[in-house]
Amino acid sequence: MSLKSFHDMKGTVVSAENGEALPKASITLTKTGDASATKYANVNTDGRFTMGAKGDESKGLTPGIYQLTVKCRGYKTVTQEVIVPSGNEDTVEIGTIKMVRGVYGNCALKGYVYDIATGRTTGVDLYVTLRNGINNTSSAPIDSCNLESDGQYLFNVPVGTYTITVEDKRALVSDSERYQPTSVTAVVEDGSSRFHTYYSNKTYLYNGKKYADLDLDDTSSYGPETTTIYYKNGSGVYSFYVHDFTNRSWTNSSALAESGATVKVYEGSALKETYKVPSDIGTVWHVFDYDAGTGALIPINTMSNQSSPGDVGTMSIEDGISQEERDLEIIFNDLEEK
Repeated sequence: MSLKSFHDMKGTVVSAENGEALPKASITLTKTGDASATKYANVNTDGRFTMGAKGDESKGLTPGIYQLTVKCRGYKTVTQEVIVPSGNEDTVEIGTIKMVRGVYGNCALKGYVYDIATGRTTGVDLYVTLRNGINNTSSAPIDSCNLESDGQYLFNVPVGTYTITVEDKRALVSDSERYQPTSVTAVVEDGSSRFHTYYSNKTYLYNGKKYADLDLDDTSSYGPETTTIYYKNGSGVYSFYVHDFTNRSWTNSSALAESGATVKVYEGSALKETYKVPSDIGTVWHVFDYDAGTGALIPINTMSNQSSPGDVGTMSIEDGISQEERDLEIIFNDLEEK
């Protein structure tokens, strides 16, 4: 009469790329034909793991065929068949398991989501979707995930171009009004060149350097939207506008004035100024100017009309006077009154 044997199993999990231990890997071991005998383990900082307990009837592994599954975020799942032999062997050593990066591709697409108000990463109730192509927000996602608590997302994909969408599950609303805010006009380099970032031209690059970017363009609700200026030309004046895209052809529209829209200006994570939409009719709200030479924020708070989003801040459709000339006249008149 032979004694029933109970074994443990040991192994190591490392990255196939560089041989480094993968301490965040998780192990599942399921006995064929007996799901109740499933065991779980985590990998330690050295990449080692132990499952079962030799000689322990309640925790040990009985002889048979098992399915070993190894998972680690950012790596392709490994599954393999493992045999626990009969007899009185103490330990089943399965050696080193090498994991390859990628779930369905070989490139890691990784990033973080930041709260614009605090400057810190955030993952609370945020949902990330991944789609093929540039600026693609309508086709079926090819992958999705909830953010990690540190605000990180990670997709593993083949070489290509992708669109990442972040949704706040707490603020998803349905509405009939659609605004395309945050247009930026600025003078760069020698003062003769201008750029304009808005929903159809979100990023401005000069000599390979990104100067400004419409980071978040909300087309499904009431915002928020964010525009970031990465590099400032000391002789530049940066103008910020909000355009009522929905009512852009209606010169008597009061929708923007009645929207309750606000614009907040941050320097890093510090709130510098808050502007509220004026009560005048119009489809273009010129919120403020920023003088990069002095660092001064100049409140404008004027309303005008413009049907073409690409022309916001460049030319008035009513009289051909440039928007900048009109706004400078307002500033100078205001200074004279003071």
